[in-house]
Amino acid sequence: MTLKQAISREGGMVPPAGQKTFTGPAALDLAHRRRKQADAVLTGSGTVLADAPDFSVRRVSDFQNKQRHLVILDRRARVAPAYIAAAQSRGFLVSIETDITTALTRLGAAGCLEVLVEAGAELTQSILAGGHWDEHVLIRQAADPGANDLVTIRYRSTTT
Repeated sequence: MTLKQAISREGGMVPPAGQKTFTGPAALDLAHRRRKQADAVLTGSGTVLADAPDFSVRRVSDFQNKQRHLVILDRRARVAPAYIAAAQSRGFLVSIETDITTALTRLGAAGCLEVLVEAGAELTQSILAGGHWDEHVLIRQAADPGANDLVTIRYRSTTT
């Protein structure tokens, strides 16, 4: 599982009003390459409600006929059926789950090997704390507009 997290200059994860992102072109290309590699995208209901992201691969060419799973963690059943239908029309196999353990078990049973987490602060911190991740891609917005964002990748230690 790869956890992708973008942090603004101010240290937040929420883009300015009216924008979907605050990262630059190189970081967006990286994010879309990671999405291309994924068999599944996992997100939370808060992200869906705030941004209505489409989670498609746009900045790089995608694999032809690749069908990805989109798992939305939604304990309170807040995601609208219209969003789910729109994601299905974009080719996603959508499932709503109430906890991450069940979600990962079902993705494994479906043959998913690569899961990309694109979520808000609460779910991101929960996944980091719970140790469900293998790779953490952290994108920090450049201090100077026009400069490249800083990307760091850290791998979870599997030693006990």
